[in-house]
Amino acid sequence: MPNTLFLQVIRERFDNLTKSEKKIADYVLENYMRVVDYNIAELSEYTQTSDASIIRFCRTFGCKGYQDFKMRLAREVVPTYKQYNPNLEEGDTVDTICHKVFSASISALQETQQMLNGESLLLAAQRLYEAERIVIACSGNSLVVGEDLRIKMLKIGIRCSLDKDYDLQLMSVSSLTERDVVICISHTGSTKNLYELLRMAKKNHAYLILISTQMKAPIAQLADLVISVCGKETMFHSESTSARMAEMAVIDSIMAVVAKNHLDDYSDLLNKSRLATAKNKF
Repeated sequence: MPNTLFLQVIRERFDNLTKSEKKIADYVLENYMRVVDYNIAELSEYTQTSDASIIRFCRTFGCKGYQDFKMRLAREVVPTYKQYNPNLEEGDTVDTICHKVFSASISALQETQQMLNGESLLLAAQRLYEAERIVIACSGNSLVVGEDLRIKMLKIGIRCSLDKDYDLQLMSVSSLTERDVVICISHTGSTKNLYELLRMAKKNHAYLILISTQMKAPIAQLADLVISVCGKETMFHSESTSARMAEMAVIDSIMAVVAKNHLDDYSDLLNKSRLATAKNKF
């Protein structure tokens, strides 16, 4: 958490806040990078408080209202590269478009890093290492991320499955047990097929890991462990490329933890996989 003056003021005044204001303060302090993008209805939903409580909270800290609060917060916590409209505009040059696309990815990576919990990554790594079977569940644009994870696992000898056909996915999870893990990658966390897939896996007592931008999505309610990433959709990305970048970085982090904690197991396997493909390179 950055040591900004505004967040410091919220922390210092926390004990004097009402019960509702404390709920809002807790959420703001933990999710400040997301709050700057929320409207008042979204913050109300996530904090389980009323719009009126949020307005009172904002005024407690000398702000005229919620928009004033967000602007003050954004000035302190949002990097300069994020303080512009990320959507394409009529007058944008090629250089401007490139800047927006790259900046969106940089923003998503930095925001995700700030939100990551080391204990969650360690738990995910341990579960994957100990699992008898691993099923990677994803669809649509997230298949690219899932395939990246599958390749990383294959390189160190971890057996896993990734099926693109929904019927095959159902078959894969139908025989899972409590010794197995499903790792689901879903940008929205609201895909019906994935929800049904995880619901079946949960009935079989498999351990469910979700990587998503939506902590309160339907699929998140099924998961045993949710790892949150950032990446807002824009008018030129139906599913945010920046979110996929963040998801891949999270996967890289988890697999690095797995490899680091079990170097004796995996170093030889990694060398073998490199040698196996070396003959195909110049």
